[in-house]
Amino acid sequence: MANELCTKLESAFRQVIIDAATGFTDAQLFTGQSIEEKVLNRVEFHATQGPEFPPNSGNRKIIHYTMVRGRADRLAETDPDPRLQHNVAVGEVFDALCVTRRELSAALSLAVPDITVFDLMEHEMSHGVGDDHFVDMLAHEVYCCGSVIA
Repeated sequence: MANELCTKLESAFRQVIIDAATGFTDAQLFTGQSIEEKVLNRVEFHATQGPEFPPNSGNRKIIHYTMVRGRADRLAETDPDPRLQHNVAVGEVFDALCVTRRELSAALSLAVPDITVFDLMEHEMSHGVGDDHFVDMLAHEVYCCGSVIA
């Protein structure tokens, strides 16, 4: 159940980004861990299962990671500054997720069937530079369950 809940949560975060009409296409949004050799200038969504809380409730605390990866090199001399392009992309994605806790919880709960997000909080934020790319990450601790609560 926990792995299924992680998959649903990844899909919910992905749908929130789609609904926010960022500059990313469907082909640039990836869920799960199997995202090697994908395009740069992409958004990755990954959730790690956490403890059941309270025990035997079916509710879980899950850490969800949203990562924006962007090309750090220019393909042509006339290309715009890749750092500027990446910063704009990060702003679009993170702005969509940095609304109130109540608003994001509601949006995630509505994004996919059979998941209810009770609460969440920003867990961690980071920025890094790889050999050929930038990566910015925003993590949330999400308290949720795998069914719809009316």
